[in-house]
Amino acid sequence: RKLRGAMLRVAPLARTMSVCARRAVAGRAAFHASSTLRNVAEEDRPWYVVGIGMAEHLEALSKNMSPAEKKALAAGFTGRFLGEADAAVLAEAPKYQQLAEKMLKERAMAAASKVLDAAALEPGAVKTPTGLVIQTVHEGTGESCLPGAEVTVHYTGSLASDGTVFDSSVKRGEPATFPVDHLIAGWQEGLKMMKVGGKAKMTIPSELGYGPAGAGPIPGDAILVFDVELIAVKQKA
Repeated sequence: RKLRGAMLRVAPLARTMSVCARRAVAGRAAFHASSTLRNVAEEDRPWYVVGIGMAEHLEALSKNMSPAEKKALAAGFTGRFLGEADAAVLAEAPKYQQLAEKMLKERAMAAASKVLDAAALEPGAVKTPTGLVIQTVHEGTGESCLPGAEVTVHYTGSLASDGTVFDSSVKRGEPATFPVDHLIAGWQEGLKMMKVGGKAKMTIPSELGYGPAGAGPIPGDAILVFDVELIAVKQKA
């Protein structure tokens, strides 16, 4: 499995409904206790669940927003969806859109900087000029990884924001083999700083990962943490 381009970013509506329906069943008691849900007719509740799924897709967007800003976003969505959006505001939509994007980008960059700076303070960690932070857990003594090589690794990938594990060869119980040149930039740089038999923790800024687009369960602009064991290197012939 490749770590780049291997997963779809946007879940189809059917999948969203399926996931949200399962969560609704699992949390049925909590749903029935909800005053909001009690105001929704039984025949309309499937759409309530779809709405929950749509909101979940906005979680990455809203993580750096204040409660008041989230309410404004919800009001804008509802107004536009019901055909009740403020015409005066719509006339200036491009200006406000650019302002929102600017604020979110600045906040994301500030939050990312804090995470990477904290990772760089861990014992044995090194922050490279590109922003990658790599912490040697166990020093390898074998071959180094050269450009064009193929590597066999064990790894666990998680989101720096909340520790959610999105991929793990360790959990699958089988090492993975990749051509180094096919991996995200953070992996390429980090692997070249390791030797066979080594273990390292890589904290990868989004610019060296999946960027603003994200991939599958990885949201846009996400900082990634990988625990990597370099098992073998097959150099390019």
